[in-house]
Amino acid sequence: QAFKANNFTKNNPNLKTALNKNEFKKNIVIETKSDKKTNQNFEEIFQKAQSYANKRDYTNALSYFKKAEEMDSFSVKLFYFWAHLEMDQGKLEEAKEHLKKTIYLDTSFIPAYFDLANIYEMDNDETKANKMKQTTLKLLKNMKPDTTIKLLKNAKASELIQYLEC
Repeated sequence: QAFKANNFTKNNPNLKTALNKNEFKKNIVIETKSDKKTNQNFEEIFQKAQSYANKRDYTNALSYFKKAEEMDSFSVKLFYFWAHLEMDQGKLEEAKEHLKKTIYLDTSFIPAYFDLANIYEMDNDETKANKMKQTTLKLLKNMKPDTTIKLLKNAKASELIQYLEC
């Protein structure tokens, strides 16, 4: 079935008008500026959440993480750092869910697998802990040995491999 512009633009009359008048470039620039502003606002909100979390002000940190989620529900770093807020509070079930969401959004995000393995070990769930460790190892072995993993205390891939294989 052929694509029909009317179906695509019926919910956006400004876009339909712009397309009809061949002003789509102007509309694209406006949309891009809007996206940049939203991204900037997300970063500001996310930074506030991190700042409160670093101060152990969990109530405000959680409030800002929720605001950031409303702005970007696909942010890997948002869910990863939110999980750390929950780990700091001993809320391991919630942390697991946010780490799983992090992995869902980025299946190669090594720190999330590493942290999830540690939580499963604390829960004495060796099967899931080993699964996360094996996935972490697989990802690490596909990297150059001297690659730094910043979110894991700047450890080198080779150091993490050695640690996980012990």
